[in-house]
Amino acid sequence: MKRNTITKRRRMESDEGGLVEIERFKSCSRTYIVKNKEEIIDYNVFFNYVSEMLISRLTQSSQQSAIKLNLYVDSTYEQLLTDEVQDMSFKTSNVLASKSSNFNSLLNKMFNKLLSEEAQFISKKSGWSLKSIDCLQLRVNKVNPLKGGSTYLDLPSHIKKKKQL
Repeated sequence: MKRNTITKRRRMESDEGGLVEIERFKSCSRTYIVKNKEEIIDYNVFFNYVSEMLISRLTQSSQQSAIKLNLYVDSTYEQLLTDEVQDMSFKTSNVLASKSSNFNSLLNKMFNKLLSEEAQFISKKSGWSLKSIDCLQLRVNKVNPLKGGSTYLDLPSHIKKKKQL
């Protein structure tokens, strides 16, 4: 089954505020988005602004089963000398969590990872300045680990006989 991906332009079309579900894949994967309606231009302030919404959603999502989650932040950068504008996205890798996880600590580690990615971008691409933080996506996937069966299958007799020789 092919998964439809939503472009940044389409994600930004919605006028809803808060944490909004924008994509669902079967019953195992959901993507939520928080737009920067307050037009915050500092990552730390923006992360503080969205963290309570994320913790609430993660607590609710992890009640049924373990989850894997990652964050994805969309931003726009501007080259001050040339007035060139570039969309940039920073993301974290998947992190396993359960209902007993400390989501506040987990999100702080993920936010630090996003900040380090942004710092690497700034150091590599000299002259770029943050124009806007557009949105943050929370991607949540249910974890359904395979379970070993309790079925015992006896070896066929011709294989057992080989072992006895």
